Order: sequence, then structure tokens, then C-alpha cells
Amino acid sequence: MAKKYNQVKFNNTTFALPQNYPSLEAKENYVFYIQRNLDQNTVVYSLNTNVHGDINMHKPLRIYWKRFEEQGQIQELNVLQTNLAYGYDAQIINSDAFSFQFKAYNKLNLFLVREDDGFKVVCKIQGKDAILNKIYVDLDFSGIFPLGRFYELYGKDKETEKFIYEKTYF
Repeated sequence: MAKKYNQVKFNNTTFALPQNYPSLEAKENYVFYIQRNLDQNTVVYSLNTNVHGDINMHKPLRIYWKRFEEQGQIQELNVLQTNLAYGYDAQIINSDAFSFQFKAYNKLNLFLVREDDGFKVVCKIQGKDAILNKIYVDLDFSGIFPLGRFYELYGKDKETEKFIYEKTYF
């Protein structure tokens, strides 16, 4: 059974992501991450590079668990998690840009693009171009398979560089 969490309010906006959830540190070299209402374990998306630092053109992102509910160790996703939930399909735009969508939800268009300070994930948040930092997914675990209720996008507006947020129901 999923834990129940209180919603958090900031600037007259109600977020479902609990305040006590951990954030990843910049040194962890991620491009964005996903957290869920089940527990604090986090799905991390980082650049998939070779030993020379070149990005893998066919699989530009590496995905793994950060197991905060245990000792914070790294764990690879299993085959089902990769192929049905957190995996992605990527298309090459050019050597500095990729588009991708999640296996479980292909309605959210994301772009991995090279910026001045490295690769970032860009998407639309409130209709604006934004650099994505994290996604929070609220799932209903009452059936055989979890069903999504809503997701929240957290990022930074590319134009104003201010925090930007959007909540979308499935």
C-alpha cells in the first residue's frame, strides 16, 4: 500500500512532492530525475558517455535507481522497469540534440540538448521552454498494475531563469 503524504504549498501553488523527499546533488552528474509517491527511491537520468566523454548517439541517457530508502546505493533498473516504465525512445536530431519520450507515457516530449555548460533536458512547462530538473509522479497502487493519477514537472524557465512548475493529470 502506498504511503499517504501531505501536499506542500509554495507561492499559492500546491505541490504533491513532499518537502522531506531528497534532492540530488549537482556532483551526482544527472540531467533530471523522477520521484514517486510510493517511496523516496529515485529514478535518475544521466548522460550515457564513453570513456572519452562522447555521448552514446543511440542511447544518450543512462537510467538507474538511487535507493534512498536503503543506504542510498545505485541500482540498475530491471528489464520491466526499463521496457515498460522508465525507459525511453530517443531520436537523434543532430550531434547536440535528441528528442525522447518515456515508454510508459509518450505524450510528454522531452529534448536532450547541449547548452553552454553541458547537456540539459528541455521541455514545455506552462507553455514555456524550460530546463527540467525533476518529475514527481503520483500513482494509484490499488489495482494489479499502478495507474498514474498525475505528474508534476519542476524546472527553470529558459528565458527568465525562474522556477517553473506544472501539474498534469493523466
